[in-house]
Amino acid sequence: MLQTYDFTLDIEIMNQYISYNSIYHTLICRQCGYAIPQDWIMRHFRQFHKTIPLVIRQDIINYGLSLDLWHPSQVHEQWQNMNVKSPVDSLTIHPGFKCQHNDCLKYTRTEVSMKQHCRKTHEWVAKDSIIWTTQQLQSFFGGHYVKYVYLMTILILDSDKSHQATLNQVRDSQSLVTKTPWLRHTRWEEIFIGKDMSELVKLSNAPGMQEPHERRIWDATGRVIHACFNGVIDCQERGWTLIPFWLRSVDRNKEDTKPFRTYFAPATLYRYASYWQQYILFSLRAMMGEESVQFTLKQRECLLELNTLLYEINVTDEANNNSKIEKKILELSVLLIQHSDYAKERSSLVYFTGVLGYNIEWKQWRQPLEYTTILAGIQFCTHVIMLEAALPRINRDEIDETSSENPVELFRKVRDKWLIDGEGIILLAKSLINQEHHLIIFIVS
Repeated sequence: MLQTYDFTLDIEIMNQYISYNSIYHTLICRQCGYAIPQDWIMRHFRQFHKTIPLVIRQDIINYGLSLDLWHPSQVHEQWQNMNVKSPVDSLTIHPGFKCQHNDCLKYTRTEVSMKQHCRKTHEWVAKDSIIWTTQQLQSFFGGHYVKYVYLMTILILDSDKSHQATLNQVRDSQSLVTKTPWLRHTRWEEIFIGKDMSELVKLSNAPGMQEPHERRIWDATGRVIHACFNGVIDCQERGWTLIPFWLRSVDRNKEDTKPFRTYFAPATLYRYASYWQQYILFSLRAMMGEESVQFTLKQRECLLELNTLLYEINVTDEANNNSKIEKKILELSVLLIQHSDYAKERSSLVYFTGVLGYNIEWKQWRQPLEYTTILAGIQFCTHVIMLEAALPRINRDEIDETSSENPVELFRKVRDKWLIDGEGIILLAKSLINQEHHLIIFIVS
């Protein structure tokens, strides 16, 4: 009987250390690049990861013990049966060697080990030509459970192309009994029924170096998010200390007991910004030809104006070019967030978060633990953007004790409509995640 834990650790923090693979039922340590057998989880983190704070280690251990993790032999059997040669996320990829003698399936990390194998098993001698080749390898487990599998690029034959093309096609399962609680909650299969998810995912891809207009939008959006986040820090520096508490709260009438975070690891901050960079590019691309992505009249007009700016570049005034584009991106971002639940058009932001819920590599929907870290990034962006919309930094010096409204009152005019539980995009932040053996109620802040 598996134990059930009501752990309180921020899922974003937990995901920095571990990754749960629902296909192979394994808990992977990101730092080590290997899966951890269930009876080894406690010892692994106590022995090898003493630098991780104790409270985090304990919650990771409790979470791992609550999962239905497979024995290494079951994992190896599943891996062999699936015959998938593409890399498994979070597992280390090793350079290695593969024996090419007949049907031998021996893989080693070093050439010395391969030579020993070939001498002993295939009577190979040094004067013979080599009977092995270099090969990338992965293993789910280390130690005495190690078993390497080679990685390769899968070539699709013409006869298989029509089948492969249908793998990303969403087909709704009409029976609620066959759906997981997670899919019933997200309704992704209903929202995207009949859509080719690979085409939708392409709309959110980062631009290539040969796409200067899209690269300009991408870079400008990144600067906008970082500037908006600096606006949170600016509030603290001005002594407007209540603002971060109201910014974090999802209750209409009460500030949170903790302030909005003002420190993020640089990698986390850039990852969060990248979600909004993807969204802005997704919207521009979708406006040109993806009918399933809907925009209000004002949103569409703003998208067209942004697109026009890209073709009105003054090569002698780059700073002014960037300023105009950044202002338009901020204006567009506010319009996209301020999408009424009662508008005729469906929110493109809600639609986009569903696209991010699809794992194109595995051709399946993301699991809760993986997806909520993405949702946290989207929620971060919406909050810092709306703070800037309510209290533009350029106008903050004009606010003093003689102003008719103080900063909190000005912020709450916007916040109470768009950043509270049950209104606007905040509905994305309240995700009921009911997995096989535990229940998480997760509110992103």
